[in-house]
Amino acid sequence: MKRIIPNENIKQMVKRGSAAGLIMLLLGTSIACGKKPTAVETTAATEATTEAATEAETTEAINDLKEITGKVSDAAMHSLVLEDKDGKTYELSLVDGVDTSMLQGGVEVGMDVTVELDSAGDVISIRPAGTELVGETEEAESKEAVSSDEVKQLQSGVKTVADLSYDVQNAGAISGVVIEASEEDGTIVQTVEGPVEFTVSKETDKSAVGGKVNPGDGVRVFFNEDGDALSLESMDMSINNPDAAVAAGEVILDVANNDFKSFASKVQYPILVDGKEYADAEALEKAKDSIWTPELIKAVVTEDLLKTAAKDAGIFIGKDDGPYVLINNDMVFEISGIAVRKVVQN
Repeated sequence: MKRIIPNENIKQMVKRGSAAGLIMLLLGTSIACGKKPTAVETTAATEATTEAATEAETTEAINDLKEITGKVSDAAMHSLVLEDKDGKTYELSLVDGVDTSMLQGGVEVGMDVTVELDSAGDVISIRPAGTELVGETEEAESKEAVSSDEVKQLQSGVKTVADLSYDVQNAGAISGVVIEASEEDGTIVQTVEGPVEFTVSKETDKSAVGGKVNPGDGVRVFFNEDGDALSLESMDMSINNPDAAVAAGEVILDVANNDFKSFASKVQYPILVDGKEYADAEALEKAKDSIWTPELIKAVVTEDLLKTAAKDAGIFIGKDDGPYVLINNDMVFEISGIAVRKVVQN
């Protein structure tokens, strides 16, 4: 719950219900003694009633707040104290799994932040002051909409050479990160046009990649019109852990294959999606349509894994400012964050 505290009263707060208790004490004492309440007692009772009413009105007013921006004056495991620009102080409770993915080093005293609140007044996300989540209407106006036909194409599964754009087919080459490698079942490479399958055989020239293709390798594939990999070259990539690159690729494959159940099985629960908490896979699967938006699908499926970097918060698949899927970079590689809306800097 959130509570606003006038600075001058921070150390001498009257707890909720104390005013009513004071009234009953004063009146009860007078009645028990067979006396009518004196003027002093009546005045004290009136002041206590006024104080209680004022506190209730203040609490009701701030319960309507959705966000608060201020400086962190105190922080603990499950609580936070903020002071806004007007000098008002707020004591706030944090929900379990509060989203701090936009903070590089966590919450620190003296930091200017904006907190997002749920209907109970508890903090569900904390981000640097000066950033905001753009609503659905503004978001739609700020970028080109992704059509339903494009979504169907993006989620049509692993592509072949025939599915690639004219320019790429004409060039006969494309770069990406190997997600799966098999001479028998085909080699899948994540590219900016989505996951693409190539036939890497004994005839493929692998001399420039050390004679072998491994999952997590950055490569440039030179191919023919039948999808045969004629030769491979090594490509630099930002993720320095091949296992992390493969884990990111598997999340991309889930989206490309329209396999939400597999996607949900990779999530670390509970998880926050734009401030809403989902306790388990069953709850997440019910919200599939609101989570896998056309914009998120496109951002994930067309991710350039060669340029994806592992940051302190994890690996962002999609756009750093949203929409994105965030996976932990801790050898477990579970999905720890999902942003459907776009986050922009003021």
